[in-house]
Amino acid sequence: MKGWLMEGRRFKLILYERKTTADIGEFEGKVYLSTPAGGVIKEVRVPVCDWCGGENDNFSVCVGCGRKLCKSCSVVYRARIYCPECLSSILPLSKREFKVLIALAEEIRDCNTIAELARMSKDDVKSCIEGLAEKGLINIRGFLVFKRVTVLDRGLEAISVYRQIYDRDGDVAAFQASLEAMLNEREG
Repeated sequence: MKGWLMEGRRFKLILYERKTTADIGEFEGKVYLSTPAGGVIKEVRVPVCDWCGGENDNFSVCVGCGRKLCKSCSVVYRARIYCPECLSSILPLSKREFKVLIALAEEIRDCNTIAELARMSKDDVKSCIEGLAEKGLINIRGFLVFKRVTVLDRGLEAISVYRQIYDRDGDVAAFQASLEAMLNEREG
């Protein structure tokens, strides 16, 4: 920045202001820099959500990593705020497992029905059920036709928490609409 040219005349930079986004974990701020020619550059740091990049004035902070989060990106789990990434490290649940867990909570036990509703293969549904059992979200007792699957309290808690993340996705909304239609059909 040697100088500014305006109407054929050269001017010396005295003050220049620019806006930049704040770094991860950093809230708003201002930085003043001097130029070799004696001018001043004022840098205004605008806070944005570290997850979605949206500009906001009101942030929460993830207890896991310290990222600042807007309301729609904050996930509340056991009265603490997490980003989706930190939540998945302490309570991992894929979108597919989430769909299967919801179906099981609604007492749909047939893998073919769940597969059709979730638009997954029957083998993927079985794999999700095994994963949910390994994570301690469901309990499986018995075998073959005597098999009984129960969604545990931790599984219900996982549904509640992950609704904050997955309910915004179109395929989850379509799954839940199909599930609701099927349940209404059964009742009527």
